[in-house]
Amino acid sequence: MNCDALGALAELVGALAVLLTLGYLAAQVRQHNHGMKVAAKVAIDKQFAEYTDLLLNNLEILDLQVKGMSGTDLSEIERVQYSLLMQRMTWHFSSMHYQYRTQALVEDDWYESDRLTRWATLSPGYRSWWEKNAVNFSPKFRDYLNGVHESSDTHLGSTAQKSL
Repeated sequence: MNCDALGALAELVGALAVLLTLGYLAAQVRQHNHGMKVAAKVAIDKQFAEYTDLLLNNLEILDLQVKGMSGTDLSEIERVQYSLLMQRMTWHFSSMHYQYRTQALVEDDWYESDRLTRWATLSPGYRSWWEKNAVNFSPKFRDYLNGVHESSDTHLGSTAQKSL
């Protein structure tokens, strides 16, 4: 075998090694992306579980949320507590929306998150809270939630509030 043939063989082996490395890296990136999506779903589920545990383990807080969302007049202390509770809940929704926008959340998981967000934010008390506090959230999330409210006004009328 002469030097030219040996050089060509070495180039071929080198090119194959590069292709195999690129294939391996592509597989690793796909696996990492899948892992990130699973982690995003687990984080959302954990956040929701923590919030519902908060309500289920403290009937006063649950009662406050029910009263606040119905639009019942609240005392000054109750208004502050309700506002903080809605802030906490809305941060969860904002996080879900962000994960969807950045493609960390797959369509099926976003469907569940979107339905939960719609269900929880269409009550009269929440909407009143949102009008005063929307400025605390990102413009993209505000646009999304305002769109949810506008579409419910147009398509569902008062039936959305009855489902709460």
